[in-house]
Formats: sequence, structure tokens, C-alpha cells
Amino acid sequence: MRRTIVSLFFLIALPAFAADPSVDALFDQSVVHDVRIAMSAADWSTLRATYQENTNYDAELTIDGQVVPNSSIRSRGSGTRNGIKPGLRVDFNRRDKAQTFRGFKVLVLDNMYNDASFIRERLAFSVFEEMGITAPRNAYATLTMNGEPWGLYAIVEPIDKIFVTNHVDGGGGNLFEYNVPATLTQPAWDFSLSRGTTVADYVPSPFEPKTNESSLDGTALLAFIRTVSEAPDATFVSDIAKFIDSHVLLTYYAIEVATSEVDGLTSFFGVNNFYLYQREGSQRFEFLPWDHDFNFVGPEHDVFHGVERNQLIRRLLNDAQLKAFYLATLQQVLARFVNTSWMMPRIDALATQIREHVLRDTKRRGGNDPAVASHNFDDELVIVHGTVIGRAQDVVRQLQSGRRILRR
Repeated sequence: MRRTIVSLFFLIALPAFAADPSVDALFDQSVVHDVRIAMSAADWSTLRATYQENTNYDAELTIDGQVVPNSSIRSRGSGTRNGIKPGLRVDFNRRDKAQTFRGFKVLVLDNMYNDASFIRERLAFSVFEEMGITAPRNAYATLTMNGEPWGLYAIVEPIDKIFVTNHVDGGGGNLFEYNVPATLTQPAWDFSLSRGTTVADYVPSPFEPKTNESSLDGTALLAFIRTVSEAPDATFVSDIAKFIDSHVLLTYYAIEVATSEVDGLTSFFGVNNFYLYQREGSQRFEFLPWDHDFNFVGPEHDVFHGVERNQLIRRLLNDAQLKAFYLATLQQVLARFVNTSWMMPRIDALATQIREHVLRDTKRRGGNDPAVASHNFDDELVIVHGTVIGRAQDVVRQLQSGRRILRR
């Protein structure tokens, strides 16, 4: 069940929608689901050989025994793209525009290739949900391709028009997927006006429209970014409040910091791994989390991790009241969720649920050697355990040392 944080805007904004039992079953986390794909063997070989391309291939899906013909799949992912265990985007609607699967046009099959523990994203999303930040639903599944086992995946709810319709509002607003620069030689973006002063400097790159593509009005997005860069310190908090709920965004950041996230809003690549949704009929924006496989990397993690790489976060935290709110929220997340009493039973239950599937996954990184796979899995679980055990103590140490943010 999703919780809500204390924020008037957030409380009144959550829509009421009836739960679909078939959707609940699809994302039932108490079981490991069964996904089977039948397609041309030649097409599967081509997809793997050209995994950097987004070519769609005809396929028949069977999910927990329910057959979905006339579907298609393509390679997906950023740093996790590979030809050994491809991440997949499953499209039920591409060949038959009237077809959906339990209300979805698309589902994501996440290969979890960068996370040898296979549990980081599940744990991170659970904390987002408990703190009232809408996160994609997800569940484990084994994938069989043309009768051959292809390892352990996660079924993930895509962030698209259906997602914002179900979880945010009527779905008529502007949804953007944020994409980091294509190469590391391009400068990281810090949510400032550094890329230019026109909408075309930000749309479709790095903000790729996912709704209203043919009629997009990006002026509110540009005004939002301009405010981050140009609003004077004296009025910044009130000026930025026209575009976001600062308490909600700082709660989001507090969750990332509490869970030792290194590739989120303040990633080493600049801002990363989120969708941005402009609510229908307004200039208010919400950040939606995505791709959290680099959480729980260690207990020692700066309480102001990467603020210099996100000018929006940095300027919010330069306000004394917002900084106090953030630090209180960070400690709340630790006290309620990132601790041994709440987190350890979940870690142990997940490890028990997936252990045999992980060890049989010959496609995972290192999985062609069962001894290495077992070693990597247990080693990563130790790191996650250690993060949970030591995280709160490290935050206390930092706060007692008087860590400060410097103004620019």
C-alpha cells in the first residue's frame, strides 16, 4: 500500500482509482512469475547481436500461463544493455492497436545486469512507496526464450501515459523521460540553464516527450529550468514553488541519500534516472523515480551527496528551513525504513525467494560459472546488509561533525 508524506499539494493530488485484480496479480511480489517468449530464432540472434538498436521483432508472449499473441519485443536499457542477457521492452499494442495485457500496452523486462544482488531496486522502490513517492510496480520473473531458460528478470511497470493516468492525474499532462548525454565526453547537466535558453535546447534532448509528442508545449519546462538558474536567492523558494512541491522533492532526495544511491538526482553523470511529469492543465512538475540498481552501495555516503551536480537541489538546501526539513526527513527515513528491524527481514525474504533462480541464471553477469555466480550474489548481499547496518550511524557522525553546504 502506498503511503503519503505530509505535504498538502501531494495529499490532495493523489487520484482515487479502482485496483484491477489482474494487475495486482501481475505484480504480486510473493511469487516469481513465469514469462515465456516464442519468436523467430534468427530474430532473437539478431536482437542480441545488435542490442544497441531499438528494432522491434514479432513475438508471442505467455505470462503466468496467459498467451498474448501478436506482440513484439526490442532491446532496452542504458548501461545494462548487452547481448548476453538483453533487457527487453515488451509491446502488446504495436501490431494490434486494440490489444493490451491487463490494461498495459507495454511492460519492461529488466535484466538487472548491473546488480548482482538482484534486490537493490526492489528495496529502494519500497522505501519510495512508503514515503509517498509514486514508484513503478515490479515483480520477479523467470524468462524462457524459445524453450531455453534465460534467467531471472523483473517485470517493471513502465512510466508512460497509462502510468500517470493511473497514479497521478488524468494523464493529459506532459511526461518527459530524462536521458543522460549519449557519451561521457558531453558535459553532465546540473538542472541549470547551461544548455541554452530555448525549449529546443532541452526537448527532445535531454527531456524526451512521452505524451503529447505531436503537440508539446515546452514553455513551462523552460520556465522551470530558468527559475532554477535565475531566480534571486531572496525569492527562490517562493519562485520555485510555482513549479514543484519542494518538500516532496527533498523527500525524494532524502530517500536516495538514506539508501546510498549514487546514480540518481545527484549522480556522477549529473542528474539522472527520473521521469518528469507536468501535471495536466498546470505548470506543476513531479519527479518520478526510475532505475534504482545503484542503491545500498555502502554505509558511508555523504548526507549532501552530489548537491553541486544538481542546482535545483543545491538551491533548495541553501534555504535554512528546507535544509532542516531535509535533514529531519533523512533521519525519518533511516529511523523508519533503512534499519535492521524494517529492512533485514525484507532482504532475507527476497534472498530466500530468488536464490535458486539467481544461481541457475547462466546469462547473468558471471552466471556462466555457478561458483562465481554464488560468490557474487552472497558478496553483494553482504554489501547491502552492511549498508543497512551502518547507514544511520554514519549519518549521525556526519551531522555531528557539522557538515555544511557552501553557497555558490
